[in-house]
Amino acid sequence: MKCSLCGYVFREEEAQSGCKSCPMMQGCKLIKCPNCGIDSPPEPKWAKHLRREGE
Repeated sequence: MKCSLCGYVFREEEAQSGCKSCPMMQGCKLIKCPNCGIDSPPEPKWAKHLRREGE
């Protein structure tokens, strides 16, 4: 996954849960970039599949 703010490339497993401590967003699917901390939605499965085919 590539961060839309800083461009850092990371695996979703390296990221932290985005709204883990927020009482308003329990069960939120957002993840935090391990480099800059911006919240982003997880990469769609189809994008992961395309990226694997290109490797």
